[in-house]
Amino acid sequence: STFIGGGELNTINGDLSVIAGGCNNKTLNNCTFIGGGYLNEASQNYTSVVGGCSNTASGKYSTIAGGESNTASNYNSTIGGGFCNIVSNDCSTIGGGTQNLACGDFSFVGGGRYNTAADITSTVAGGNSNVANCNLTVVGGGEFNTVDSCGSAILGGVCNTSDADYSVVVGGCNNANLGSGSFVGGGCENTTISNISVVAGGSQNKNYGTYASILGGLSNETYSDGTTIAGGQFNTVVGFNSNVAGGYCNTVSGYCSAIVGGANNIVIGDCSMAFSNNSTI
Repeated sequence: STFIGGGELNTINGDLSVIAGGCNNKTLNNCTFIGGGYLNEASQNYTSVVGGCSNTASGKYSTIAGGESNTASNYNSTIGGGFCNIVSNDCSTIGGGTQNLACGDFSFVGGGRYNTAADITSTVAGGNSNVANCNLTVVGGGEFNTVDSCGSAILGGVCNTSDADYSVVVGGCNNANLGSGSFVGGGCENTTISNISVVAGGSQNKNYGTYASILGGLSNETYSDGTTIAGGQFNTVVGFNSNVAGGYCNTVSGYCSAIVGGANNIVIGDCSMAFSNNSTI
């Protein structure tokens, strides 16, 4: 049996289906439901469109709560509302927003606009033009952020990239995390290259060492494993397990050596330390 509660120009093609009201709504299969609205279509078994305009639920067990021009085309897919959102893989959800796409199984887009959750269990919570391209990935928000490797996350910011497994960028702008298990906290134009490395913040810092850290500052660079630069500007650590606490244009190339601060210091020897300015050890 079928039921049309009211409205005009509504059409039911299928058994056990209901259109409660609205105008120009259409069901095309069995056990479907349209609550109201205009030009909505429920075209597969057990699909529902609660309301809105020009929405299409064409995947079995799919649901669209409202909004306009939304499409839920795969099994058990859901769209809460918004405009021109598309869910094209199984068991995926878009909460709302504009022109978002969930095209991976079990993927989720919370809202925002032009966001894409493109792989299995990928998530974009919101923001603008963010992309989660691999399984178990998350973009929390921000703009133009891209996660391309499994198990990785970008929490926010602008134009950040996470392109290694299990890597994290918290925020900032134009940061790139290219090392597996590595972390970029924020800042601008910071880069991690090696695995299990850290750039906490600052600007234009580059970390090439495994188990190495740059905590902040400007244009600091590490090139060896187990190294640390706490801050300052234009500091470089080349030697294994060596450190620069801060200062300007300091360089450590010896093993297990350190520069505490100052400017234009060079430490070449192993297990050595410099404290002042313009010294070579």
